[in-house]
Amino acid sequence: TTLPKPRLSSLRTIYDPSPFSTSPKVTVNPLTNPTSSNNSPPTYSNRNPLDSSLLLLFQAPKSFTGEDCVEIHAHGSRAVVNDILASLSILSRPPYNLPIRPAERGEFTQRAYGSGKLGLVEVEALADLIVADTAKQRLQALRQLDGRLSLLYEGWRTDLVKGLAHAEAVIDFGDDEDLAGDEDYDNNDEYDDNIDPYDDDGGMGVWGTIRPHIMDLRIRMEHHLSDANRGEILRDGVKVAIVGPPNAGKSSLLNLLANREAAIVSPIAGTTRDVIEVTLDLGGVRCIVSDTAGVREDKSHNINDTVPDNSKKNKHYDPDSGTIDVIEAEGIKRAIQVAADAHVIVGMVDATDGNNGLDVLNDILQFKQNDSIKHNNNNGHNKQFLFIRNKIDLLRTPPTESTSSSNDNNDGPCSHTQSNQSNHESISIVGKYNMEEFHLSCETNAGVDPFIEALTQKVLARVSGGDEEVQIHGSVDDDSAVITRTRHRNHVELAVEALKRFEVLSLEGFMALDMAAEELRLAASELGRITGAVDVEDVLDVLFKDFCIGK
Repeated sequence: TTLPKPRLSSLRTIYDPSPFSTSPKVTVNPLTNPTSSNNSPPTYSNRNPLDSSLLLLFQAPKSFTGEDCVEIHAHGSRAVVNDILASLSILSRPPYNLPIRPAERGEFTQRAYGSGKLGLVEVEALADLIVADTAKQRLQALRQLDGRLSLLYEGWRTDLVKGLAHAEAVIDFGDDEDLAGDEDYDNNDEYDDNIDPYDDDGGMGVWGTIRPHIMDLRIRMEHHLSDANRGEILRDGVKVAIVGPPNAGKSSLLNLLANREAAIVSPIAGTTRDVIEVTLDLGGVRCIVSDTAGVREDKSHNINDTVPDNSKKNKHYDPDSGTIDVIEAEGIKRAIQVAADAHVIVGMVDATDGNNGLDVLNDILQFKQNDSIKHNNNNGHNKQFLFIRNKIDLLRTPPTESTSSSNDNNDGPCSHTQSNQSNHESISIVGKYNMEEFHLSCETNAGVDPFIEALTQKVLARVSGGDEEVQIHGSVDDDSAVITRTRHRNHVELAVEALKRFEVLSLEGFMALDMAAEELRLAASELGRITGAVDVEDVLDVLFKDFCIGK
């Protein structure tokens, strides 16, 4: 049989290419000699059919890899896939001897990168698209895959290279070369009004209009960095921590959110000893929701202290005792660490024992100041707090509607006052916390839907940057091209630091011309490492290992 015309699908029957799979009478090689001497097609009646598949031929350079490529769209059963793969392997042996072998992990993408079909940022975007769990992860990956982030960084790098080229000209040819002669910079009236590069200033104005242009570029980079890590958070997932005292219903809430029995639930306080994580899709955003051990105060020490010495002696858990054993102490420490790392904190208390629950939440937030807890500064931006009073079905007095509380004019993380009508305390959070309060019952599901809706809105707000309506093929700007990997952020930060040093050195005129130019070179190099223009071999080795075999 012959291959179909390029870029047109053709329905073909695929046969076992073994020379004598069922009959020794068939000796024609269907690939090297698709027709017999009398121009009649070979007979496959005695061959084993493998599948009826669609074949597509893509000729270079109009293919994913930029090379000639044949795609087989077969049925997905294991028998069909395994037999087709086995048959392709046969073609690499006599009598066919075709250069066919299984692809290495990520090899197709690596070939696309090598042929210039994809840049490094686009390769990373493709990797994110392949593993995307939610709609917003998919959309962010597609926005990066269309090249807008690469265009942004390459545009910045081009501006730096222009300034660097003029600096090199002055270094090589002396004062006769004028750094202010670039029409790209001279057309910027904002700078021309303030700087006259032709003044006799002893060489102090050697950088002319280039310096203010570089300053403006540095400001744009800093604006690009001040995105509260929303791109990385959307890619990796929003962290939600459920914290509170023992037996408040935290595991029950996790099971409701997961819609399955993810955590063991029992009336025994202290059932959960470790952190249990569940990945959810809330409003199209990937969320990692963590159920934590119940936090309570050890009467023999303050919760803000490290693990107590006497905890090593308490080998058994006794919820009625005033001490905490070593396992529970470690669980409490991990619970506080999860809260410190979370973007959204869900504080839950037993509505029938609100006073004790509020004290525990107060201790949790204060404990974050302890040196034993590692802090993630990126998560401190606009951290959200949702306060839940669970088990309202056990109250004799029905609770009031869910309310939002202010975080002003309070002395501590949590403050509470008694309410005569509902026998509840009102809670408010100060500092970086924006708090909403909800009354619900995990047993009866009363009030659960409003809480889930509010949690979804908090999650969406954390990853929102005001560009929700930007289309996939929209214009390239600093807002739609968001940072999605720590690697990108690190290189942009290093570029900004280099530009800051340039701004200082550029004030020294000819005396520091070569040092100022070197800072521009360093900044351009850092941006080039993002897009793959400079020194990315180590990055590629790690990146392509993350791809599946078929990509």
